[in-house]
Amino acid sequence: MKKIVVEQLGGDENEVAPSARFVNDLGTDSLNLVELIMFIEEGFSTPTQKVTIPDEDESKVATIQNATGYLKDLSISGAAPVNISNDQSKNHPQVSKKASIR
Repeated sequence: MKKIVVEQLGGDENEVAPSARFVNDLGTDSLNLVELIMFIEEGFSTPTQKVTIPDEDESKVATIQNATGYLKDLSISGAAPVNISNDQSKNHPQVSKKASIR
């Protein structure tokens, strides 16, 4: 999770605390937060399970720690995040409206 956040927002992985809030502490604006959520969805999805985080759950993923807990609640704890490059952001699917695993 931390690697995805650092890749998307920049900064030093060693300086990003699990309790750091994306908006207030890491300087994320609303557009960057939507993009970050999309990268989290893509990073933790597998060919057999697609992770989606609905807009109304945005407050539940306000920190790295919150986002990790949210994924665990969706039974995604065993999913290994993939390496996502900024090049993939151009073709990323829209954020879905319902949290689900497909």
